Amino acid sequence: MKTKLHFSVRTSHLALAVALLSTLNSQLSTAFAQTTAFTYQGRLTDGTNPADGRYDLVFTLYDASSGGSQLGSPYTNLTTSVSSGLFTVSRVDFGEAFFIGGPLRWIELGVRPDGSTNAFTPLDPRQQLTPTPYAIWSGRAGSATIAMLASAVEPLSVTGSGLANNTITAGKIASGQVVKTLNGLTDAVTLAAGDNVTITPSGNTLTLAGSGLWKLVGNAATTPGTDFLGTTDNQALELKANSQRVLRLEPSATSPNVIGGYSGNFVGNGIVGATIGGGGVNSNTNAILAGFGTIAGGAGNKINAGVGTIGGGERNEIKSGSGWGTIGGGVENAIGGVVEFLIIVTGTNADFATIAGGHANIINLGADGATIGGGVANKITTNASYATIPGGRFNAATNYAFAAGHRAKANHTGAFVWADFTDADFASTTNDQVSFRCLGGVRFASGGGGANQTVSWAPGDAAWSFTSDRATKEGFRPVNGGVVLEKLARVPISEWNYIGYPQRHIGPTAQDFHALFPLNDSDTTLNTADLHGVALAAIQGLNQKLEQKETEIAELKQRLEKLEQLIKHNNGGAK
Repeated sequence: MKTKLHFSVRTSHLALAVALLSTLNSQLSTAFAQTTAFTYQGRLTDGTNPADGRYDLVFTLYDASSGGSQLGSPYTNLTTSVSSGLFTVSRVDFGEAFFIGGPLRWIELGVRPDGSTNAFTPLDPRQQLTPTPYAIWSGRAGSATIAMLASAVEPLSVTGSGLANNTITAGKIASGQVVKTLNGLTDAVTLAAGDNVTITPSGNTLTLAGSGLWKLVGNAATTPGTDFLGTTDNQALELKANSQRVLRLEPSATSPNVIGGYSGNFVGNGIVGATIGGGGVNSNTNAILAGFGTIAGGAGNKINAGVGTIGGGERNEIKSGSGWGTIGGGVENAIGGVVEFLIIVTGTNADFATIAGGHANIINLGADGATIGGGVANKITTNASYATIPGGRFNAATNYAFAAGHRAKANHTGAFVWADFTDADFASTTNDQVSFRCLGGVRFASGGGGANQTVSWAPGDAAWSFTSDRATKEGFRPVNGGVVLEKLARVPISEWNYIGYPQRHIGPTAQDFHALFPLNDSDTTLNTADLHGVALAAIQGLNQKLEQKETEIAELKQRLEKLEQLIKHNNGGAK
């Protein structure tokens, strides 16, 4: 008598996934040396009761959940132990050929009692096969299959167009697809069309490598102009360190902006070609509000005019309208404005001005091309174009003027004023004047190719002094004072004035003097030392003449006395 058994099979996806995880983790670490076999677990019932005993099982692979085509040869496992309905077949193997490309596959399970020669009874429904063979193919072929790893580990997820069966095929990735692993494994990666990506699991780490990814260890064989790191939309790119922004690159069709340093540094809306190299802190941010400006660093610096440059320092500002200005550094320097009690008052139009550094220096409105080299509280006044203050303290200059030292005031156009440390203003008195305040005296020195020579005016002197030390002279020759006097007597002496000036003078012309005393190479200038020398020699010659006259007079006086005595004698003593 034969007994007909009714069997049903249910697969546990969770149990299947756990078995898959334990198998893959050990095998993938050995460079994919595993076979294509996988473990199948199920439950077999006899009517409503769990089956017990031994049974023969056959596994057949199909390409559809019903009907469809059988793929390959069935896999038969004879004498399978079933206990309380549960069974495990540890090596079901269809090879890898039917899983390449990620198509869906189903297994139909057939059952019969152990040792029976009857046909296998097929169980319904077929079971979809999702995890193991695809993961094996992924490891071998260099593509990624999306599978449940374990209940404690979230899955890989793939989004984008052109995906089939949750599988990414090498060389066929569509633009915009995203590979993302959860539970802290690997961050999301967006792939470009044609990227060849390999996902390699090892423990709880998934390593993504491919032609479209930038690696932490560097990339090779890149193509300039084709390969790049950045954005493809009209959005800024930011680089961060310790979750803080350190560099921001803002796109522009004209010229991009580069903003480095403190995350509060900024470039105004619509501004292009601006560069902030770094610096900035808290409320002292660096800011550029005009095109093509540059702030190299520092804190609290601000550019309001185009093509301005601030090298560094703190709270320096190029005001609106003051184009092409430069502040090298320092503290609270301003171009195009006024600083009073450290309050900046907006001004305009101080183009091409430069403040190299210092503290609280100001180039005021309209001072085009003006320059302050440094120092403290120096000021180039309003509309004082091309004025210069090299440094010092509390100096001021106007148009084309120069002021340096301490409290020098070049208040007139073209004036040059230098003031010593005396704590009082020293000001120009007229245009184009050179003025020096030197309580320690004035001294000029010149080597001239020979002995050092100096011209000086010491405090208390009534005139200039010049070097006349015998030790500095050579080539001595005697001078005949009489000859010099005779020549000097022939030099025309006139009264005259310089052309264009009313002031009258007396003296020779250089040509007349040089004709009789050719002592230097110039016949258009007079050397005061030569004038002094000629005058002294002429005085000596005049003295010789006087001495001769005195001798002659003395001789005549003696002769006169003798003559008077003779006359008296001849007259008998009569008077």
